[in-house]
Amino acid sequence: MKDLRDQLAQNSLCLMPLLFRRIFQISRKCVLSDLPSTQLQTMILLDRAAEPFCMTQLAEELCVSPQQFTKVARALEERGYVRREQSRENRRMVLLDLTENGRAVLESLLCDARARLAGTLEEYAEEELRTLLQATEILRTHLGKDRMEDNE
Repeated sequence: MKDLRDQLAQNSLCLMPLLFRRIFQISRKCVLSDLPSTQLQTMILLDRAAEPFCMTQLAEELCVSPQQFTKVARALEERGYVRREQSRENRRMVLLDLTENGRAVLESLLCDARARLAGTLEEYAEEELRTLLQATEILRTHLGKDRMEDNE
């Protein structure tokens, strides 16, 4: 069982750069062709969040320093994609949220990215697609649990 886990971990690490490359190649051909990947990832995280996100937490999620993330947030704010606000509970905490314009632009990009990714999957057999779908659902479930445990 340990050998299977090690092999899956190795395969997953090899897949990550390929997936990121494909996704960000797609984004380069879309509406936000000049948007750096860290800014795109920030917009995706904000879109998935139920409420404004603390900038410090976003920096941690993206594995960048708070100083680096401040530059990311400023660039997105200048484009009109996000807004910053102070937390009412803790004035030292700065929150970030997507603007309506940011949501619309991101939805356009994601719609195009989904279509392009789906196009790259056309050569797969139905059974392969079902297997991959099942595998991604299992990974998403377990990785989601890990993320919740990390935040506790």
